[in-house]
Amino acid sequence: MGKQLSIWHHACGYKSYNSHDIAKKYCGRCHSFMSEGTYTITEPDVESTEGPSGGFWVNGIVSARDGVP
Repeated sequence: MGKQLSIWHHACGYKSYNSHDIAKKYCGRCHSFMSEGTYTITEPDVESTEGPSGGFWVNGIVSARDGVP
C-alpha cells in the first residue's frame, strides 16, 4: 500500500493525490469522471512505518497528569 491516499485511473495510468479528484473520481489527465471498475483508490498503510524499529502510529497526545494536549 502507499503512504498517501491516491486514485489511479486504469485507462490512462494517471495517479492523483488530490482529495477532490478522489472524492469525485475525476481524472485530471482525461478531464472526465471515472466509471466504476476503471480506477483504484489506494489508502495509506498506517500499520507500517519506516525505520528499523518499526515505530507506531499516534492519533493524538494527551497528558495523563492533567488531560491537556
